Amino acid sequence: MNLILYIDSDPTYRRMISDLLTAQGFAVALAGDGLQGLIQARQLQPELILLDLNLPRIDGLELIKQLKAYSGTCRLPLIFMSRLPADWSTRLAEETGTQGFITKPFRPQDILQLVQQTIPA
Repeated sequence: MNLILYIDSDPTYRRMISDLLTAQGFAVALAGDGLQGLIQARQLQPELILLDLNLPRIDGLELIKQLKAYSGTCRLPLIFMSRLPADWSTRLAEETGTQGFITKPFRPQDILQLVQQTIPA
């Protein structure tokens, strides 16, 4: 079973995304802030990390930078979520080397499509 780590400070989003992915057969680990997400990423070595950019303790951009710099997590696929306009998010995904982005608010099928493209079953 593929493990996805989802990092978001909003408990409603965490529950919604977890339910969505679990229903599709993925195992999901959750973190409520960037520091907790960094620790879990290093411990769990998930197949994919979904993260919000607006995080407490370590913001999403710094978290991406730290994950990319650490040998144990530098190859993990990352998808970020934000409320930024799509053109900014596209540029940011290219600059950070992430596999893509999801704009909030989102449609569940958008998340599933991007996740399935990133870690095929």
